[in-house]
Amino acid sequence: MAKNSYLKSLLVLLLISGSLFGYQQPASSNSETILTQVTQENKSQSLEIEQIKTAYNKFKGEKTKFIGQLKKAATDQASRLSTKSDKLSKELNNLQKELKNFREQELTKLQGEKKKKAEEIINKIDAHLKEMSEKVIDPLKNGLTKDKVEIVQKQLDFFVTQNIPAKYYGVFGPKTNEQINKFLTDKQTELDKEIKALNEITNGTPEKTIEQISEELNALKKDNQIFKIIFLISSVFATGLIIFTFDKNRRMSKNIGRGLNKKHQEALSHLYNELKKDLDNLQRQQNKSNKEIKQLEETVISTKQTLVNHIKETDKKISENIKNEKQEIDYDKGKKQQVNQPILSNAIEVSETKQSASDRRLGKSQAVILEKKRRGNYLVYTEENCEHLIPSENLSINEYNYKTLEALFECLNYNPNYTTHFQIVQPAIVNSVSSGKTWELIERGVLQF
Repeated sequence: MAKNSYLKSLLVLLLISGSLFGYQQPASSNSETILTQVTQENKSQSLEIEQIKTAYNKFKGEKTKFIGQLKKAATDQASRLSTKSDKLSKELNNLQKELKNFREQELTKLQGEKKKKAEEIINKIDAHLKEMSEKVIDPLKNGLTKDKVEIVQKQLDFFVTQNIPAKYYGVFGPKTNEQINKFLTDKQTELDKEIKALNEITNGTPEKTIEQISEELNALKKDNQIFKIIFLISSVFATGLIIFTFDKNRRMSKNIGRGLNKKHQEALSHLYNELKKDLDNLQRQQNKSNKEIKQLEETVISTKQTLVNHIKETDKKISENIKNEKQEIDYDKGKKQQVNQPILSNAIEVSETKQSASDRRLGKSQAVILEKKRRGNYLVYTEENCEHLIPSENLSINEYNYKTLEALFECLNYNPNYTTHFQIVQPAIVNSVSSGKTWELIERGVLQF
């Protein structure tokens, strides 16, 4: 009887051990906080800042398209006719309207230092957009006309630093394309920074990334594992300590004898019931925590899938836009011309430099550089105070030199299987960069095969 009573007491004491060391499970509110932050920070932002971000993303998309059109127009005269910034200008105006709405409606809700910083950011964004509009976007709304291209070239002020003669003002080529691209890209970098700063001020903290959510999920799982281990260790340790104490007291106490008196039995029974309730609550908390972890995992998976779908949809739209922008090249055959022989009497034989050819093979977006060379494949001559480039009679087109030819001229109807003869539709334009020893391509010419 005493043995059974002793074992029953040990069972009660085992239940007690889990609560003796005062360890508390990490608050279940941790996972609730994570889920709340994910949903609130990503979905409950102010309508005004979301509208700004949407308008800005449209502006960036149209800017990327325009940069692509300029790159093509720099070497393809047919594309020049349809290249203009009217759509980009429209998206810029929409973005400016959203900024104005934000200034009038949302800015008034901020107080103190936050309001001051937000106003400074809005002013910077306005300044960047105004500069982009005045220097590039607005002048080219109706196309790459000579007078408008000249305005952009003077606004960007690169002719002096690049040592380009003033006679090339109004000519749109690789160098002008490069400078416009650099200007718009640098401005976009500044706008990205300001839009991000504005978002952080109005929403408190930046939006959480997938990586941050995953890290918090792993930390929550780790906390649960640590809790289980500590609970088990503390239970075993406490049980051993209590058994030792109980056994010692049992031997020393004559009043307890071989069993527990009725008063002690009732106290232990009450304690047993209370501890059973605590353990039930603990189990429910553990189950709730596991459920929250599962919900967070589902949130991560759902967010990743949404991003994947968005990327696929964007790629599809870009592919469709590129396909729609392809145009057939149609030249007026009446414009074909040959260079007068007397002009060529003072022509200089040139070929592409090794460094230029190497840079082009590596995909570097730099203008072709030519150097004076005996029996070169091309001729440089001057006509009407402008330096032109045409193929030399020495040029025999093959698979090795065609890439250079294509970099200097648009090759219409070229077929490597049977094409050998061509007519010069338009000479290329070059510019001397080192006293008649090297030349830089300004504008590609056109050859008709």
